[in-house]
Amino acid sequence: MNRQAATLTPASPLRTVARRYATGVTVVGVSGDGGVHALTANSFVTLSLTPPLIGVAIGRQGRFRPLVEKAGWFGVSILAASQQRWATFYADRNRPLDAAEYSLTELTSPGLVPIVPGCLGYFMCAVDAIQPVGDHDLIIGEVWQCECSDPTQDPLVFLDGRFRS
Repeated sequence: MNRQAATLTPASPLRTVARRYATGVTVVGVSGDGGVHALTANSFVTLSLTPPLIGVAIGRQGRFRPLVEKAGWFGVSILAASQQRWATFYADRNRPLDAAEYSLTELTSPGLVPIVPGCLGYFMCAVDAIQPVGDHDLIIGEVWQCECSDPTQDPLVFLDGRFRS
């Protein structure tokens, strides 16, 4: 198949097949512009061990991209099966911006990075690059610190358009 034929493939068959691929669920956060901003993402990937790089794809039209570009730092929280409400909250574009029960913990080292309290693990990253990829941007982060808080907990999983715990 040549590149031109792949470009013409409608999105719905791609989405139908991709939904069958189970992914973990993350909340990606950034501090800046007067507060903490975050979104739910399941398009997360480790890219390299040396140097330590991760990537997360976000929609190009949102307000998150310019904030992370300006801040230069971001955090990725891997959600536990018990944290589905966090994923649902940060996936809602119409959520209230001042919901105290969904406040993120801000870690410093050396940038200010928001993390979901009690998450399975997290990555604190410096922005390495932001690459346009189709209708999304791939934010590549150099991992400065990461930690797995409780390896015995099960992760939150996204499959067939819904969360699984």
